Amino acid sequence: AQQGANGSPATQTVTVVFTESAPAAVIAEGHRTVAASADLQLSAEGTYNPDAPESRRYLTGSPAFFCWRCNLADGSTCWSSLALSGYSVTVPGSLMAPNMLYIVTLQVYKSAAGSCGALSSAGKSGSTSANITTAAAGLLPAITVINPPLDSRV
Repeated sequence: AQQGANGSPATQTVTVVFTESAPAAVIAEGHRTVAASADLQLSAEGTYNPDAPESRRYLTGSPAFFCWRCNLADGSTCWSSLALSGYSVTVPGSLMAPNMLYIVTLQVYKSAAGSCGALSSAGKSGSTSANITTAAAGLLPAITVINPPLDSRV
């Protein structure tokens, strides 16, 4: 053992720094096919804060902030007339065209307030995307929900 100047044991100081994790964003039901004429329900159910104790892990509202956006396959935006913020949102079926691919992205901030367009520097955030395909009424496949792999929700 090392000894200090006066014969006492030598000491060292170690500093451990923990960094805040980004929230784990989850879009409930994941990738799926829906009827073009039906309202589309989007939910952040399952989104969680990996830094929180188990009893408070899941983020369902304040102080967390949820922003949704949509792009078509060509990169253009869709549903820009909607205010897509909140734990769950509804896109009216009247805005859904048949045989389209909508790429829906959820961005979750652990603690934020304001509008989605003004949150780019609001701190730690996590995001995920899901492909929503529309089909004409009556033409939905028998199995329409494909959940993300379990390991993406860890």
